[in-house]
Amino acid sequence: MQADPPSTSPFAEPGSVFASEALALLQRISRLNRRFSAVVAPALEQRLGLGIKELMVFGAIAKGRTHPGQISSVLGLPPPTTSRLLEHLTEAGYLRRDTVPGDLRRFRMELTEKGLQTREQALRLMAETLGRELAGVPEQQLSDTITQLSLLELSLGITEDQ
Repeated sequence: MQADPPSTSPFAEPGSVFASEALALLQRISRLNRRFSAVVAPALEQRLGLGIKELMVFGAIAKGRTHPGQISSVLGLPPPTTSRLLEHLTEAGYLRRDTVPGDLRRFRMELTEKGLQTREQALRLMAETLGRELAGVPEQQLSDTITQLSLLELSLGITEDQ
């Protein structure tokens, strides 16, 4: 068995400044995600009876990820979790399951009119909720942060549809 070649990345050295900065970045992004989720999740549940994962499914489908495997992949969810979410959302009338023309073994998911309307309501609700949460943050600071995160994604080869 052959060992992996040594990495040339400065981030690979455990005690390096780069490794510390990479860890600090991960910690900050995780804290922000937890904070925003803690603010948004209760509002979504209370007003729409939906969770963040359900809305992530809506978003994936709206962006053209209509096959269950694609949805699992783009959301980073295990296939059984995705299947349960799709079944629940279909039974609730938010999604419709259609067969793929020419291949009766495959199917794709589509948002129903109820699903489209609910997604729009959820996006407005999240914008309002996060708007209140970010009210004290200077607009330029928020804009600069978004720009920097976008540049980091670009450097990592991450596209918006991933």
